[in-house]
Amino acid sequence: MPPRKPNIVDSSVSAFGSGGEDSGEGDLARLNPHLAAKLAEAQERKQRQAETQIVEKVVEIEKLVEVPVALELMEDNIVRAGNVYFTPTGMHIEGTISENEWRALATTIIRIDSARQWILGDWADYGDYILGKKYEELAELTGYKADTLKQYAYVCRNASIRIDEPVRFAHHQVVVSQFPDDQERWLYAARDNRWSVSQLVDAMNGRDPARPKRPTLLSKFQRDLEREQTRLLSYEKKFSRMGQGERQHAESLVDAQIEALQRLKTMLRGKS
Repeated sequence: MPPRKPNIVDSSVSAFGSGGEDSGEGDLARLNPHLAAKLAEAQERKQRQAETQIVEKVVEIEKLVEVPVALELMEDNIVRAGNVYFTPTGMHIEGTISENEWRALATTIIRIDSARQWILGDWADYGDYILGKKYEELAELTGYKADTLKQYAYVCRNASIRIDEPVRFAHHQVVVSQFPDDQERWLYAARDNRWSVSQLVDAMNGRDPARPKRPTLLSKFQRDLEREQTRLLSYEKKFSRMGQGERQHAESLVDAQIEALQRLKTMLRGKS
């Protein structure tokens, strides 16, 4: 195998010693101006290529990420963002938008919805701490209960860290009363293990946060019966507002439900 030929850098080092990059280039320029010019030209061309690649990457990113536009609150509770209008019952696009804008719009809507509690909490905290507003006034502006906004603001103000999906706002609510280091430890554990809120609570209380088993058919049946029972019994205090004819008709409806339950009971006995 023939010996490897030294490259230009090797040649300059072996010929002129290791007196540093500046001294090597100076010696090369003095002894071989033509070669030095070629090297300088090559370095300049490489630099231009690198800058061109950076510019192309920036342009590529700009095509994917649209510059955000200001939101404008208009009449009839309509919010305008550029040529996109958000109404209480939907969205209207005036003219046309690019596919990238259309995709960015979906991402924006989803992100705002998933961050709703954080956004409201920061907004309420600003109104309380900076503007001196009462939470009752904030409740009138938003339609949310004052206690709900107060809780959102408390979490936003005291959360030592905010972690995104799969961790949710409710996870932060659970740990926000802990010391900052403990908050971070539990939230990172919830993220890494993909714990639900209830699993996080179990882990914090020393219980096994293993994923719960899927509900059985019996547990589902029990749940449905209890929900229906609770819903029907809620009418107890409303019967007094019924007329005599309505009460008789309601009684016949109850009898029909009793008969249906009796049939279920008979079917269960037949299967045992």
